[in-house]
Amino acid sequence: MKTISVGLFLFFFISFKGYSCSHSKNHFGKHKFEFTTVLPTDGKTLFKWLSDPSKVKQWLGNFETFKLASPPEKPFGVGYKRRIHYPLIGITEETITVFDVPHHIQYKVTQSKLMDTHLGDMCLSSKGPHKTQLTWAISFNSNFFFAKFSEFYLKMMLKRLEMKIKKLNR
Repeated sequence: MKTISVGLFLFFFISFKGYSCSHSKNHFGKHKFEFTTVLPTDGKTLFKWLSDPSKVKQWLGNFETFKLASPPEKPFGVGYKRRIHYPLIGITEETITVFDVPHHIQYKVTQSKLMDTHLGDMCLSSKGPHKTQLTWAISFNSNFFFAKFSEFYLKMMLKRLEMKIKKLNR
């Protein structure tokens, strides 16, 4: 009996450690993008730049907190909702669905006039001292023009994030 218990534990431990951060099987959208960049900072700092609204505003857009998550020690974790309001377009709302510090943030868009089935995975992995790789996988349904605009915009915002982090490291 002990051998079976140990065997099951090892099986689940190895299976859990080996899961893909991006959960690509959950990305159903017609448009799929994956951005990968190595940024000059540690994983905890980068994770904060990707999750804390005061940092997100500095590189991605003027997102506002709509609902904090619980428990209070992880206010931007699972269940956290943030919104951005675009003139003439309306509100886009995102909800955090996975919050694994400092490795993985997953979110889904829960309200938008421009897209549906939007799912995003931000996966972080260390590439050495003060170097962290960010792999950002996104999928959604929308029209072709919005998809192309989104791809261009996100590439530019990742460059902006890199410049902000480099500036802090000087």
